[in-house]
Amino acid sequence: MKKPVVLIVDDDPEIADLIVESVATMGFQCVVASCYEDVLPLIKDQNLVLAVVDIFVPGIGGIEGISRIKSVNDACRVIAVSGGFRRMNGADALRAAEIVGADAILPKPFRPKELCAIVSEVLDTDNGQVSA
Repeated sequence: MKKPVVLIVDDDPEIADLIVESVATMGFQCVVASCYEDVLPLIKDQNLVLAVVDIFVPGIGGIEGISRIKSVNDACRVIAVSGGFRRMNGADALRAAEIVGADAILPKPFRPKELCAIVSEVLDTDNGQVSA
């Protein structure tokens, strides 16, 4: 049986690596991209259970990206992350993400433990582990 898939969209390689390291320890397979255009074909995947997405990335951006993920795969849970960008602070960006369907939000910077706790909560997993 294939591992459940987590989609990670963040244009900061260090943040993307931090997310991969955190959720991989929970038993997930990770797919990473720096923009939504690269992953839109993947959102129909039956094994995609979670997307951890930055709001401010090149291309269509997180608000539109979250809307598309939720409209194509409503079973996929979404955790939006942001530290803000230019004139929009992170709190406002994360509120907008909730409005378009994010299941949870996490302001940057965050610790791996915080991310894992939210992943467990959103997916309702036991002890931070998924069955593979």
